[in-house]
Amino acid sequence: MWNRNQVRSKSANALVLILSTFAGFLIAEVILRVTGYEGDYQRAQFKFATPFSTVRRDSWVLQEHSPDPGMITVGKTKIALSTSAKEKRVLFLGDSVTEGYGVEPSRTFVSKLNSGMLAKDTLAINAGVYGFNTYDEYELYAGRLAQLQANTVVLGLFPANDTSFNLLKSDRLRSYPAWIESTWLHAQDHSAFIHFGFLSAQALNHRLRLFTGNSAGLYFSRIALIEKETGLHLLHYREGEIAGYLPRESDLMRHAYELLERVLRRFEAETSRRSSRFIVLILPSPAVAAGAYYSPIEPNILQTLKARGIQIQPTELDVDRPRRRITEICGRLGLLCLDATPTLRQVGATAFLPGDDHLSDAGHSAVARFLATNPGIFELH
Repeated sequence: MWNRNQVRSKSANALVLILSTFAGFLIAEVILRVTGYEGDYQRAQFKFATPFSTVRRDSWVLQEHSPDPGMITVGKTKIALSTSAKEKRVLFLGDSVTEGYGVEPSRTFVSKLNSGMLAKDTLAINAGVYGFNTYDEYELYAGRLAQLQANTVVLGLFPANDTSFNLLKSDRLRSYPAWIESTWLHAQDHSAFIHFGFLSAQALNHRLRLFTGNSAGLYFSRIALIEKETGLHLLHYREGEIAGYLPRESDLMRHAYELLERVLRRFEAETSRRSSRFIVLILPSPAVAAGAYYSPIEPNILQTLKARGIQIQPTELDVDRPRRRITEICGRLGLLCLDATPTLRQVGATAFLPGDDHLSDAGHSAVARFLATNPGIFELH
Protein backbone atom coordinates (compact mmCIF):
# COMPACT_ATOMS: atom_id res chain seq x y z
CA MET A 1 0.00 0.00 0.00
CA TRP A 2 1.20 3.49 -0.79
CA ASN A 3 1.27 6.06 1.95
CA ARG A 4 -0.04 9.57 1.49
CA ASN A 5 3.37 11.05 0.63
CA GLN A 6 3.95 8.44 -2.12
CA VAL A 7 0.55 9.18 -3.61
CA ARG A 8 1.31 12.90 -3.61
CA SER A 9 4.70 12.31 -5.19
CA LYS A 10 3.34 10.14 -7.99
CA SER A 11 0.48 12.58 -8.62
CA ALA A 12 2.98 15.43 -8.85
CA ASN A 13 5.16 13.44 -11.23
CA ALA A 14 2.15 12.61 -13.40
CA LEU A 15 1.12 16.28 -13.47
CA VAL A 16 4.65 17.33 -14.47
CA LEU A 17 4.65 14.73 -17.24
CA ILE A 18 1.29 15.92 -18.56
CA LEU A 19 2.31 19.59 -18.45
CA SER A 20 5.67 18.83 -20.06
CA THR A 21 3.99 16.87 -22.84
CA PHE A 22 1.50 19.68 -23.41
CA ALA A 23 4.29 22.27 -23.43
CA GLY A 24 6.26 20.18 -25.92
CA PHE A 25 3.20 19.88 -28.12
CA LEU A 26 2.67 23.67 -28.05
CA ILE A 27 6.33 24.35 -28.86
CA ALA A 28 6.25 21.90 -31.79
CA GLU A 29 2.97 23.42 -32.98
CA VAL A 30 4.41 26.94 -32.95
CA ILE A 31 7.64 25.89 -34.70
CA LEU A 32 5.78 24.05 -37.48
CA ARG A 33 3.38 26.97 -38.00
CA VAL A 34 6.26 29.45 -38.19
CA THR A 35 8.76 27.46 -40.26
CA GLY A 36 6.30 25.41 -42.31
CA TYR A 37 6.75 21.81 -43.46
CA GLU A 38 6.40 19.78 -46.62
CA GLY A 39 2.69 19.37 -47.23
CA ASP A 40 1.56 22.25 -44.99
CA TYR A 41 -0.24 23.77 -47.99
CA GLN A 42 -2.80 20.96 -47.64
CA ARG A 43 -3.84 22.14 -44.19
CA ALA A 44 -3.74 25.78 -45.31
CA GLN A 45 -5.92 25.26 -48.40
CA PHE A 46 -8.22 22.37 -47.44
CA LYS A 47 -10.46 21.45 -44.55
CA PHE A 48 -12.62 18.52 -43.50
CA ALA A 49 -16.31 19.26 -43.94
CA THR A 50 -18.96 16.69 -43.01
CA PRO A 51 -20.51 14.93 -44.92
CA PHE A 52 -17.83 15.47 -47.56
CA SER A 53 -14.15 14.59 -47.66
CA THR A 54 -11.54 17.37 -47.68
CA VAL A 55 -12.73 20.56 -49.36
CA ARG A 56 -10.91 23.73 -50.41
CA ARG A 57 -11.45 26.40 -47.77
CA ASP A 58 -12.62 28.87 -50.42
CA SER A 59 -15.09 26.40 -51.98
CA TRP A 60 -18.63 27.58 -52.58
CA VAL A 61 -20.02 24.53 -50.75
CA LEU A 62 -18.69 25.99 -47.48
CA GLN A 63 -20.23 29.42 -48.01
CA GLU A 64 -23.21 30.62 -46.04
CA HIS A 65 -26.56 29.66 -47.46
CA SER A 66 -28.62 32.35 -49.16
CA PRO A 67 -30.76 34.28 -46.65
CA ASP A 68 -33.59 34.04 -49.16
CA PRO A 69 -35.33 30.68 -48.55
CA GLY A 70 -36.45 30.66 -52.17
CA MET A 71 -32.89 30.81 -53.54
CA ILE A 72 -29.82 28.57 -53.45
CA THR A 73 -26.21 29.45 -54.23
CA VAL A 74 -24.40 27.15 -56.65
CA GLY A 75 -20.87 28.27 -57.45
CA LYS A 76 -21.16 32.04 -57.62
CA THR A 77 -24.71 31.97 -58.95
CA LYS A 78 -27.94 32.31 -57.01
CA ILE A 79 -30.69 30.16 -58.48
CA ALA A 80 -34.39 30.14 -57.64
CA LEU A 81 -35.69 26.88 -56.23
CA SER A 82 -38.99 27.27 -58.01
CA THR A 83 -39.12 26.61 -61.73
CA SER A 84 -41.69 27.22 -64.43
CA ALA A 85 -43.22 24.52 -66.61
CA LYS A 86 -41.28 25.85 -69.62
CA GLU A 87 -37.87 25.97 -67.96
CA LYS A 88 -35.49 23.01 -68.34
CA ARG A 89 -32.59 22.53 -65.96
CA VAL A 90 -29.48 20.41 -66.46
CA LEU A 91 -27.36 20.01 -63.33
CA PHE A 92 -23.67 19.17 -63.77
CA LEU A 93 -21.92 17.53 -60.84
CA GLY A 94 -18.23 16.66 -60.74
CA ASP A 95 -14.81 17.61 -59.45
CA SER A 96 -12.36 20.36 -60.47
CA VAL A 97 -12.53 19.36 -64.16
CA THR A 98 -16.26 20.07 -64.23
CA GLU A 99 -15.87 23.12 -62.00
CA GLY A 100 -13.37 24.54 -64.48
CA TYR A 101 -10.14 24.82 -62.53
CA GLY A 102 -7.59 26.95 -64.37
CA VAL A 103 -9.99 28.82 -66.65
CA GLU A 104 -12.34 31.74 -66.11
CA PRO A 105 -15.83 30.71 -64.90
CA SER A 106 -17.27 32.08 -68.14
CA ARG A 107 -15.04 29.70 -70.17
CA THR A 108 -16.11 26.36 -68.64
CA PHE A 109 -18.04 23.93 -70.82
CA VAL A 110 -21.14 24.51 -68.69
CA SER A 111 -20.94 28.28 -69.24
CA LYS A 112 -20.33 27.76 -72.94
CA LEU A 113 -23.49 25.66 -73.15
CA ASN A 114 -25.40 28.60 -71.68
CA SER A 115 -23.88 30.94 -74.28
CA GLY A 116 -26.07 30.26 -77.28
CA MET A 117 -25.95 26.45 -77.45
CA LEU A 118 -29.16 25.85 -75.52
CA ALA A 119 -32.76 26.76 -76.07
CA LYS A 120 -33.73 29.96 -74.27
CA ASP A 121 -35.68 28.10 -71.59
CA THR A 122 -32.84 25.65 -70.80
CA LEU A 123 -30.31 26.36 -68.04
CA ALA A 124 -27.09 24.41 -67.43
CA ILE A 125 -25.92 24.61 -63.79
CA ASN A 126 -22.29 24.03 -62.81
CA ALA A 127 -22.04 22.30 -59.41
CA GLY A 128 -18.50 20.96 -59.82
CA VAL A 129 -16.36 21.07 -56.67
CA TYR A 130 -12.57 20.90 -56.53
CA GLY A 131 -11.40 17.74 -54.73
CA PHE A 132 -14.74 15.94 -54.61
CA ASN A 133 -15.04 12.20 -55.16
CA THR A 134 -18.20 10.50 -56.44
CA TYR A 135 -19.62 9.93 -52.96
CA ASP A 136 -19.12 13.61 -52.09
CA GLU A 137 -20.99 14.53 -55.26
CA TYR A 138 -23.85 12.23 -54.32
CA GLU A 139 -24.07 13.77 -50.83
CA LEU A 140 -24.11 17.25 -52.36
CA TYR A 141 -26.93 16.31 -54.72
CA ALA A 142 -29.09 14.35 -52.30
CA GLY A 143 -28.57 16.72 -49.38
CA ARG A 144 -28.71 20.11 -51.09
CA LEU A 145 -29.05 20.31 -54.86
CA ALA A 146 -31.95 17.95 -55.51
CA GLN A 147 -34.25 20.80 -54.56
CA LEU A 148 -33.25 22.53 -57.81
CA GLN A 149 -35.62 20.09 -59.56
CA ALA A 150 -33.23 19.49 -62.46
CA ASN A 151 -34.70 17.66 -65.43
CA THR A 152 -31.34 16.02 -66.08
CA VAL A 153 -28.41 15.35 -63.75
CA VAL A 154 -25.03 14.83 -65.45
CA LEU A 155 -22.20 13.38 -63.38
CA GLY A 156 -18.76 14.29 -64.70
CA LEU A 157 -16.40 11.40 -63.97
CA PHE A 158 -12.64 11.96 -64.10
CA PRO A 159 -11.41 8.34 -63.89
CA ALA A 160 -7.78 9.33 -63.24
CA ASN A 161 -8.53 9.78 -59.54
CA ASP A 162 -12.29 9.70 -58.94
CA THR A 163 -12.39 5.90 -58.84
CA SER A 164 -9.51 5.36 -56.41
CA PHE A 165 -10.45 8.30 -54.16
CA ASN A 166 -13.85 6.68 -53.56
CA LEU A 167 -11.98 4.18 -51.38
CA LEU A 168 -12.10 6.82 -48.65
CA LYS A 169 -15.79 5.98 -48.30
CA SER A 170 -15.29 2.23 -47.94
CA ASP A 171 -16.69 0.66 -44.77
CA ARG A 172 -14.84 -2.55 -45.65
CA LEU A 173 -11.50 -0.81 -45.22
CA ARG A 174 -12.38 0.80 -41.88
CA SER A 175 -12.18 -1.31 -38.73
CA TYR A 176 -13.20 1.58 -36.46
CA PRO A 177 -16.29 3.82 -36.07
CA ALA A 178 -16.66 6.65 -38.59
CA TRP A 179 -16.67 9.26 -35.81
CA ILE A 180 -13.06 8.36 -34.96
CA GLU A 181 -11.92 9.21 -38.49
CA SER A 182 -14.00 12.39 -38.42
CA THR A 183 -12.37 13.47 -35.14
CA TRP A 184 -8.92 12.58 -36.49
CA LEU A 185 -9.46 14.65 -39.64
CA HIS A 186 -10.74 17.62 -37.64
CA ALA A 187 -7.62 17.39 -35.46
CA GLN A 188 -5.41 17.52 -38.58
CA ASP A 189 -7.44 20.45 -39.82
CA HIS A 190 -6.66 22.50 -36.70
CA SER A 191 -3.19 21.26 -35.69
CA ALA A 192 -0.01 21.57 -37.74
CA PHE A 193 1.75 19.10 -35.40
CA ILE A 194 -0.90 16.38 -35.84
CA HIS A 195 -1.03 16.94 -39.61
CA PHE A 196 2.77 16.76 -39.81
CA GLY A 197 2.71 13.51 -37.83
CA PHE A 198 0.11 12.05 -40.17
CA LEU A 199 2.08 12.99 -43.29
CA SER A 200 5.25 11.55 -41.77
CA ALA A 201 3.49 8.27 -40.94
CA GLN A 202 2.02 8.14 -44.44
CA ALA A 203 5.43 8.73 -46.05
CA LEU A 204 7.07 6.07 -43.85
CA ASN A 205 4.40 3.51 -44.67
CA HIS A 206 4.58 4.47 -48.33
CA ARG A 207 8.26 3.60 -48.32
CA LEU A 208 8.23 0.51 -46.08
CA ARG A 209 4.70 -0.87 -46.79
CA LEU A 210 4.16 -1.77 -43.13
CA PHE A 211 0.40 -1.65 -43.70
CA THR A 212 -1.43 -2.12 -47.00
CA GLY A 213 -5.05 -2.15 -48.08
CA ASN A 214 -4.96 -5.92 -47.74
CA SER A 215 -3.81 -5.81 -44.11
CA ALA A 216 -6.10 -7.29 -41.48
CA GLY A 217 -7.33 -4.80 -38.89
CA LEU A 218 -6.70 -1.68 -40.95
CA TYR A 219 -6.78 1.29 -38.58
CA PHE A 220 -5.70 4.25 -40.70
CA SER A 221 -7.18 3.83 -44.16
CA ARG A 222 -5.66 7.05 -45.50
CA ILE A 223 -2.20 5.81 -44.55
CA ALA A 224 -2.63 2.20 -45.60
CA LEU A 225 -4.40 2.41 -48.96
CA ILE A 226 -1.41 0.81 -50.67
CA GLU A 227 -1.74 -2.09 -53.09
CA LYS A 228 0.01 -5.12 -51.67
CA GLU A 229 0.65 -6.44 -55.19
CA THR A 230 2.29 -3.32 -56.65
CA GLY A 231 3.14 -0.95 -53.79
CA LEU A 232 1.14 1.86 -55.42
CA HIS A 233 -0.70 4.19 -53.03
CA LEU A 234 -4.22 4.71 -54.35
CA LEU A 235 -4.68 8.07 -52.62
CA HIS A 236 -1.61 9.40 -54.38
CA TYR A 237 -3.00 11.08 -57.48
CA ARG A 238 -0.45 9.75 -59.98
CA GLU A 239 -0.08 6.32 -58.43
CA GLY A 240 -3.84 5.85 -58.21
CA GLU A 241 -4.15 6.76 -61.88
CA ILE A 242 -1.40 4.31 -62.87
CA ALA A 243 -3.00 1.54 -60.80
CA GLY A 244 -6.13 1.88 -62.92
CA TYR A 245 -4.15 1.29 -66.11
CA LEU A 246 -2.38 -1.90 -65.03
CA PRO A 247 -3.40 -5.01 -67.01
CA ARG A 248 -4.00 -7.00 -63.83
CA GLU A 249 -6.54 -5.38 -61.54
CA SER A 250 -5.61 -5.45 -57.85
CA ASP A 251 -8.03 -6.26 -55.05
CA LEU A 252 -8.14 -2.59 -54.03
CA MET A 253 -8.88 -1.36 -57.56
CA ARG A 254 -11.57 -4.00 -57.93
CA HIS A 255 -13.11 -2.77 -54.68
CA ALA A 256 -12.88 0.82 -55.93
CA TYR A 257 -15.00 -0.09 -58.96
CA GLU A 258 -17.47 -1.87 -56.68
CA LEU A 259 -17.81 1.35 -54.71
CA LEU A 260 -18.28 3.33 -57.92
CA GLU A 261 -21.05 1.00 -59.05
CA ARG A 262 -22.69 1.27 -55.64
CA VAL A 263 -22.78 5.08 -55.65
CA LEU A 264 -23.96 5.24 -59.28
CA ARG A 265 -26.82 2.96 -58.30
CA ARG A 266 -27.68 5.39 -55.48
CA PHE A 267 -27.58 8.29 -57.93
CA GLU A 268 -29.92 6.49 -60.29
CA ALA A 269 -32.37 5.68 -57.50
CA GLU A 270 -32.34 9.23 -56.11
CA THR A 271 -32.73 10.95 -59.48
CA SER A 272 -35.47 8.53 -60.55
CA ARG A 273 -37.34 9.26 -57.32
CA ARG A 274 -37.29 12.92 -58.29
CA SER A 275 -38.26 12.25 -61.93
CA SER A 276 -34.85 13.39 -63.20
CA ARG A 277 -32.75 11.70 -65.84
CA PHE A 278 -29.26 10.61 -64.76
CA ILE A 279 -26.30 10.60 -67.19
CA VAL A 280 -22.62 9.77 -66.68
CA LEU A 281 -20.06 11.87 -68.57
CA ILE A 282 -16.49 10.53 -68.83
CA LEU A 283 -13.89 13.32 -68.83
CA PRO A 284 -10.43 11.87 -69.61
CA SER A 285 -6.99 12.80 -68.34
CA PRO A 286 -4.30 13.92 -70.84
CA ALA A 287 -2.87 10.38 -70.91
CA VAL A 288 -6.23 8.86 -71.87
CA ALA A 289 -6.84 11.55 -74.48
CA ALA A 290 -3.39 10.88 -75.94
CA GLY A 291 -3.95 7.13 -75.99
CA ALA A 292 -0.66 6.45 -74.18
CA TYR A 293 0.51 7.10 -70.64
CA TYR A 294 2.32 10.27 -69.69
CA SER A 295 2.01 12.73 -66.84
CA PRO A 296 2.27 16.45 -67.63
CA ILE A 297 2.61 17.27 -63.92
CA GLU A 298 5.07 14.51 -62.93
CA PRO A 299 6.78 13.46 -66.17
CA ASN A 300 9.31 11.34 -64.26
CA ILE A 301 6.80 9.45 -62.12
CA LEU A 302 7.70 6.04 -63.56
CA GLN A 303 11.40 6.68 -62.84
CA THR A 304 10.47 7.73 -59.30
CA LEU A 305 8.54 4.51 -58.82
CA LYS A 306 11.47 2.53 -60.22
CA ALA A 307 13.75 4.05 -57.59
CA ARG A 308 11.34 2.68 -54.97
CA GLY A 309 11.54 -0.78 -56.52
CA ILE A 310 8.27 -0.58 -58.45
CA GLN A 311 8.95 -1.59 -62.05
CA ILE A 312 6.28 -0.41 -64.51
CA GLN A 313 6.81 -0.09 -68.25
CA PRO A 314 4.74 2.51 -70.14
CA THR A 315 3.87 -0.09 -72.77
CA GLU A 316 2.09 -2.29 -70.22
CA LEU A 317 -0.31 0.48 -69.19
CA ASP A 318 -3.77 0.29 -70.78
CA VAL A 319 -5.08 3.86 -70.53
CA ASP A 320 -8.48 2.87 -71.92
CA ARG A 321 -9.14 0.30 -69.21
CA PRO A 322 -10.97 2.68 -66.80
CA ARG A 323 -13.24 3.85 -69.62
CA ARG A 324 -14.19 0.27 -70.41
CA ARG A 325 -14.84 -0.54 -66.76
CA ILE A 326 -17.07 2.51 -66.30
CA THR A 327 -18.95 1.74 -69.52
CA GLU A 328 -19.52 -1.83 -68.30
CA ILE A 329 -20.89 -0.54 -64.99
CA CYS A 330 -23.24 1.87 -66.76
CA GLY A 331 -24.42 -0.98 -68.98
CA ARG A 332 -25.28 -3.14 -65.98
CA LEU A 333 -27.17 -0.26 -64.37
CA GLY A 334 -28.91 0.81 -67.57
CA LEU A 335 -27.34 4.28 -67.50
CA LEU A 336 -26.54 6.49 -70.45
CA CYS A 337 -22.76 6.97 -70.47
CA LEU A 338 -21.26 9.71 -72.64
CA ASP A 339 -17.52 9.54 -73.29
CA ALA A 340 -15.77 12.78 -74.28
CA THR A 341 -12.48 10.98 -74.94
CA PRO A 342 -12.76 10.63 -78.76
CA THR A 343 -13.65 14.32 -79.05
CA LEU A 344 -10.69 15.44 -76.92
CA ARG A 345 -8.35 13.12 -78.81
CA GLN A 346 -9.19 15.03 -81.97
CA VAL A 347 -8.25 18.31 -80.26
CA GLY A 348 -4.94 16.90 -79.01
CA ALA A 349 -2.66 18.28 -76.33
CA THR A 350 -4.17 21.78 -76.61
CA ALA A 351 -7.31 20.39 -74.94
CA PHE A 352 -5.45 20.63 -71.63
CA LEU A 353 -3.69 23.38 -69.74
CA PRO A 354 0.11 23.36 -70.18
CA GLY A 355 1.72 21.10 -67.60
CA ASP A 356 -1.65 20.27 -66.06
CA ASP A 357 -4.45 17.70 -66.21
CA HIS A 358 -7.31 20.18 -66.37
CA LEU A 359 -9.13 21.23 -69.50
CA SER A 360 -8.04 24.35 -71.33
CA ASP A 361 -10.41 26.80 -72.99
CA ALA A 362 -10.15 24.69 -76.16
CA GLY A 363 -10.91 21.54 -74.17
CA HIS A 364 -13.98 23.08 -72.57
CA SER A 365 -15.20 24.24 -75.98
CA ALA A 366 -14.79 20.72 -77.37
CA VAL A 367 -16.73 19.17 -74.48
CA ALA A 368 -19.50 21.75 -74.85
CA ARG A 369 -19.85 20.96 -78.57
CA PHE A 370 -19.80 17.23 -77.81
CA LEU A 371 -22.63 17.60 -75.30
CA ALA A 372 -24.65 19.92 -77.52
CA THR A 373 -24.67 17.38 -80.35
CA ASN A 374 -25.97 14.53 -78.19
CA PRO A 375 -29.75 14.38 -78.56
CA GLY A 376 -31.93 13.90 -75.53
CA ILE A 377 -29.83 15.96 -73.07
CA PHE A 378 -30.87 19.47 -74.11
CA GLU A 379 -33.46 21.17 -76.17
CA LEU A 380 -31.37 22.97 -78.80
CA HIS A 381 -31.97 25.69 -81.33
